[in-house]
Amino acid sequence: MATQVQSLTVLDLGRANIDMGTVMAPGDLDGVWAVCAFPGYLVELTDGRHILIDTGPNRRHIREPMYEYVGTSFGDHLIPQLTDADDIRNRLAELSLTPADIDILVLTHNHFDHAGNVADFADSEIIMHRADHAVGIERGQNGLPGGIPAHADDGRALRYTLIDDDTELAPGFTLVHTPGHSPGHLSIGLDLPDTGSVILAIDAIYSATNRELGNYRIGSDPAAGARSATRLIDRATRTNALLIYGHDPSNGHHSAKAPQKYTLTAHPEPFVRTAFSAVRRHEATPPHRMCTCSPSAVRAQTFRADRTRPVHREATPPRRMPTPPRRT
Repeated sequence: MATQVQSLTVLDLGRANIDMGTVMAPGDLDGVWAVCAFPGYLVELTDGRHILIDTGPNRRHIREPMYEYVGTSFGDHLIPQLTDADDIRNRLAELSLTPADIDILVLTHNHFDHAGNVADFADSEIIMHRADHAVGIERGQNGLPGGIPAHADDGRALRYTLIDDDTELAPGFTLVHTPGHSPGHLSIGLDLPDTGSVILAIDAIYSATNRELGNYRIGSDPAAGARSATRLIDRATRTNALLIYGHDPSNGHHSAKAPQKYTLTAHPEPFVRTAFSAVRRHEATPPHRMCTCSPSAVRAQTFRADRTRPVHREATPPRRMPTPPRRT
């Protein structure tokens, strides 16, 4: 079946100055600081549905950078840097959308930089892994960082749909369970015939440096995290996919902002350069295509489908969710 993914748009939902040794690659990048993006993603399907992937940090972090971490030492290692423009409502408005236009919100996991504005989406089906939902609701009830709400800001119960394994939301859009960073962490597999296959690693692979060094020590289960990263790399190799890391600091500075749209063609000669190449003087040449314009390099960059190239499939297809009727 042909892909139903029509476009992928990268949303800039803020950034943070991060102690890479503490937050991303302990033992390898100790003492190295870098500015890393908090990206979200908007997927438009051919039937007109809009799927948002993650919501960014809670908007209170714009005025109170350490809002969820006041009184903790977290600010010694990660300093959020958000502007009003980074608010998910404003990023959607740049695309002439509101939270009410989002049919499905995918929460890849319940950490503060991914799930901070869930309460905005009372009109959306919210899909996440069962394991992270249980942890997130409990933390939310206790006012702890990484919590998610049971109710929207207007009091309506949020509509969570919980999954337990890899799940196909639509032809060409697969949620891939990649535990390690969190028990229910989800990565995203997309098929865009014009661009080819795209994998959003999210936090299963923070950056090219994590991959090169094999350093997946940050998370609830580092061993599971290493297995999940290997699985994504193998999938990218097998499908010649564009592999986009979750918080890679090695970005150019692109002037494009929503609602401008772009067609991305991966670099014909695969390569990776990390922000630390001047320090470590390394270059990597993996066999599959790498994103040469990673998420925070643009405010909203769109990958378009022309439905002309074959779609790669897993040998064992994931569970398929039924397609709901389009809301009117």
